[in-house]
Amino acid sequence: MKPTEQQLLDFQSLTLKAQAYIDTIKNSPEERLESRKQYYIKYGEADGDLYGFGNSEIDFLEWEVERGVLAPEYHARWWYNVNLKFIYYSVLGSYVFEEGLQCEDIPQPVERWVDYLKDPCSSKWYKAHNTSIIYGYIEYKELAKEESWIEQYFINEVLDRLLYAEVMVEGETQLFGPIGRFLANPRFPAVDILVKIKDLYPENYPLKFKDMLNVLDIGFDIGTLISYVLDKVIIKRNLKKIYSYISELLDIPELDRFIVGKKVNYPQI
Repeated sequence: MKPTEQQLLDFQSLTLKAQAYIDTIKNSPEERLESRKQYYIKYGEADGDLYGFGNSEIDFLEWEVERGVLAPEYHARWWYNVNLKFIYYSVLGSYVFEEGLQCEDIPQPVERWVDYLKDPCSSKWYKAHNTSIIYGYIEYKELAKEESWIEQYFINEVLDRLLYAEVMVEGETQLFGPIGRFLANPRFPAVDILVKIKDLYPENYPLKFKDMLNVLDIGFDIGTLISYVLDKVIIKRNLKKIYSYISELLDIPELDRFIVGKKVNYPQI
């Protein structure tokens, strides 16, 4: 059923409201972070845990802020814009939800956030979160091409890990079984632990030489071992299956085309 003219006008009004809000926070990484904290205090189903389903996102966003990729001087860079579009989708979804707007012809990421807000759970949170992130990857692929080759490599590894976490929550990996749902639950501290491992999540932007070694798993410390096992042993050997599964699950056929041969070829898609 096509939306009525009034529904389209109502949705357009909400998009303008969401964009106006985004404009107030876009040049302050700290305000972006605070906005997401407030979002999950309200919508995270915390139940005694400060941010509930938002814990993993907040942990990752804190790492982004500390790394400096959201700083205003990088307004024309990939990280800055993907994060901002992600917040936009989420905020717009909350406006649609609060207004009770029934409109089928809305962007897929917004629809997924509405689904999560109607019935918060790990699976629906991942669908909303990852759909928004993937749309950001697709929209800003030209900005990704302007990053260094090693930054592109790292950007792909970040997506690999994110998609694998969703695979675990959906129970589609035999490696961890039921434990996978626990490990990847966005309420729990797995992301907080991982972003503190510099071999997995470097602290400098642009990447320095030591960061490049970490990203490429060149080293002999425990962090390098963890990174190698996660990225090369567990994830890389199952890339095609992971991307195909999530592509079908989220109904994003473009994601399946990220894989060329046995590797992720983003942003050359």
